[in-house]
Amino acid sequence: MHDLSPPLRGTRVLLADDDTMTHLYVSHVLTDAGMDLEWVKNGEGVLEALDQKSFDCILMDIQMPIMDGVEATRKIRSSTTAYRNIPIIALTAYAMTGDREKFLEAGMDDYIAKPVEKEDLLNILKRNLGI
Repeated sequence: MHDLSPPLRGTRVLLADDDTMTHLYVSHVLTDAGMDLEWVKNGEGVLEALDQKSFDCILMDIQMPIMDGVEATRKIRSSTTAYRNIPIIALTAYAMTGDREKFLEAGMDDYIAKPVEKEDLLNILKRNLGI
């Protein structure tokens, strides 16, 4: 098995998820791979973070309080800001038939189901970042 992390070193990822356990796991995986991670707990936090900093990618939970991931994605995609084309990956426990298509239709670029495996997460980031 070869190490997937060097090409991702320095990547700035915004994680939007209200679940602390998901945050701890994803944080461990991404920081071990040399990535910078910022965590917010809802879609409103995503919009605020994007207004303050530059990110390479967003890992977006679907079901969050205040503003869910689908609504946040739609707001990002319909904005006139520089971040409107940022890769957004749905990170969700939803794994029903048709969910992937629903998330892609909302403007998300990709989808990964929880629980997330380390290699799957790193591979989906590489694919969406063109690495």
